[in-house]
Amino acid sequence: QHWSELKPHFRTTKPAIFLDQLFNAGVDSELVLRFFQWSQKEFRISYGLETTGKVLHLLANSKKYSKVRPFLDKLVKNEKHTVSSVFHSLLLGGDRPCANALITDMLVLAYVTNLEIHSACEVFRRVQDYGFKLSLNSCNPLLSALVKGNETGEMQYVYKEMIKRRIQPNLTTFNIFINGLCKAGKLNKAEDVIEDINAWGFSP
Repeated sequence: QHWSELKPHFRTTKPAIFLDQLFNAGVDSELVLRFFQWSQKEFRISYGLETTGKVLHLLANSKKYSKVRPFLDKLVKNEKHTVSSVFHSLLLGGDRPCANALITDMLVLAYVTNLEIHSACEVFRRVQDYGFKLSLNSCNPLLSALVKGNETGEMQYVYKEMIKRRIQPNLTTFNIFINGLCKAGKLNKAEDVIEDINAWGFSP
């Protein structure tokens, strides 16, 4: 689709209105994304978080995960958006629990990737309030980042919450956590970790 050919049309129809029409018409998610990005650049439009959330959910619902990741990456780099506003808008963008859970999981990872560790921890805390369950795809990188940043208290909190929320750890999780405990000089805590390893059916 060559959106530039439609540019004269937008003398009478605002791009935001046309984008809503694309949503309502059930147009392919990648075409919606292309128009969203093209109109931002062509008309210097700054769409609100609610619209951004709709695009994200459309991509997630059509399983275009490779498009969701860079989209979220760009979103978290926008310093004018607080974690609360981003999180709230993403929840309003769709009504499918699975898509919400997937997007919040990717959101945590996006914050970690961009070294916004405290923001990632804030999302980690908030997802529990909405009943979402994160995956190891975000939790393990978050734990690792906390170890690297010497955030021992947060590291222990995240690990304990993972166990509490029944986010099944793997050997990578245990290795990261034990490494963090050793780094913080908390060797006595290793026994608790060994108990966790046994409880989850792994051999220490």
